[in-house]
Amino acid sequence: MFTEQDTFFIADCHLDGSRPDVSALACEFFKAIEGAGALWIVGDFVEYWLGDDAGNPQLNHVFDAVAKLASLGTTVTVMHGNRDFLLGDAFGQRIGGTVLSDDATVTQLPQGPVSVMHGDTLCTDDVGYQQLRTLLRSSAWQTDFLGKSVAERVETAKALREKSQSATAAKTDGIMDVNAVAVEDAFLASNTRTLIHGHTHRPNTHELEINAQACRRIVLGDWHSDHARVAHSSPSGVALKTFPF
Repeated sequence: MFTEQDTFFIADCHLDGSRPDVSALACEFFKAIEGAGALWIVGDFVEYWLGDDAGNPQLNHVFDAVAKLASLGTTVTVMHGNRDFLLGDAFGQRIGGTVLSDDATVTQLPQGPVSVMHGDTLCTDDVGYQQLRTLLRSSAWQTDFLGKSVAERVETAKALREKSQSATAAKTDGIMDVNAVAVEDAFLASNTRTLIHGHTHRPNTHELEINAQACRRIVLGDWHSDHARVAHSSPSGVALKTFPF
């Protein structure tokens, strides 16, 4: 059904052993896009990741599905999200893909260059989150965290998650959405006219003008038990689609 001219972008699967329905949908998706030239997993593929040495055996069947897709010729690229920023090279080898730690990157599509990012760096109004993000992405914190036993990492992750949930409950929706200036800066930095990101769980296509040029911001959706909003690039353009197709 798909060819090397097709590229797919997904984000925010938040895969977890407690959500087997989402894992099943993800496996269906990877099977459905066989033949596509590329797949971009734009952050928060899993609900949490404690390090490549810890893994998550409950998700092995999903990782196997991605690895099979890669073995059939689809180029798989994974970007860090705010939940899985500890995904490393070993995970990339596990799925037959590449893990990028860059906040943003540019990929070439038939329509031209497109900027891709998870999207959390665009939410600059959420000052508390950005401060925590800076800490968690620091080499010092990550070295210390990965030096702990898996059991200790689990406890640390639980504490961070509880703190995050409490903080989120007190925030307005506007604070957790993207900042217009940050979006404009992202376009200017990448020198592209299309930006694809996830994180906000607000799938939509936004048309805007930057430096007198028409630009598009395509927001990917989070995954549910019965559907997901993904971006599909084909020779006719890039558009949001609902899976199952």
